[in-house]
Amino acid sequence: NKLELYLPGEWIPEKQSYVILMNMISSEQEVAWKSLPKNISGTLILSGILAEQRKEYAEFATRCGWKLKECTEKEGW
Repeated sequence: NKLELYLPGEWIPEKQSYVILMNMISSEQEVAWKSLPKNISGTLILSGILAEQRKEYAEFATRCGWKLKECTEKEGW
C-alpha cells in the first residue's frame, strides 16, 4: 500500500480510485473542487458544510458526477 497526499491545485493522476477528505467551509471547498480532475473516481468525505447549505451543496456535487451515500448533521453542520 502507498499513501499519496495532494494539496488543492496540485496535479492528481486520473486513472486511480481515491479517498478525498475535505474539512473546510464550503467557500474553501469550492477552490478545492476546481483542482480535482473531471473524471476522478473514489470516495469523497466532506465536513464543514452548514446544514442550510446542504441541499445546494449536494446538488452541486451531483452535477460534478458524485452520488450522495450518507449525510449526518451535528450542531448545524
